[in-house]
Amino acid sequence: MKAASSRCFMQILALKETSAEWNGRIGLTLVPNEETGGEGGSSWLSREGLLAATVVAMLLAEPTSGVIWNANRGAISLRVQVFGKSAHVGLQHQGANAFERMHRVVARLQTLKHEVEQRTTHAKIGAEQARNSILLLGGQSVAVPISTWFQRSAGFTVDRRINPEEDLRPRSQVAGILEGASATEFL
Repeated sequence: MKAASSRCFMQILALKETSAEWNGRIGLTLVPNEETGGEGGSSWLSREGLLAATVVAMLLAEPTSGVIWNANRGAISLRVQVFGKSAHVGLQHQGANAFERMHRVVARLQTLKHEVEQRTTHAKIGAEQARNSILLLGGQSVAVPISTWFQRSAGFTVDRRINPEEDLRPRSQVAGILEGASATEFL
């Protein structure tokens, strides 16, 4: 983030120095949590009316290997928590292992992941692999064992990046799988 921020400052200065006929304003806004909806950043600025309504373009300093992307992915970020019932390892038949249940939910999502990652965008964004839609499972995962007892709950994140050509079905696809898992008492 520090390198991207300093690069943005440098580009603004370069534009100011080389464009004698520049007839616009450039605003630089550095915000946190853009990867997770921007509640403390862009979303807050927008709700407070602090983002200019006249903005015509935006530059986001993402690592793109020097390629300028002319498209934007949508994002769905979820935290999934799966519940079980704690039991001592010697009495495991009296419990339900949340970690094992979590893996059954992940297996269902992996089927969707395979389908999703076959989709590509038509936008010119450089590397061929970067054109694929994304479904990242377990960017973060948590299961806290208690000694010789197995987990009462376990969780993981789901990060779905949607290419511009896709509709909003991805949300319903992921939600459908999780609701189906919930119906079978996994969640």
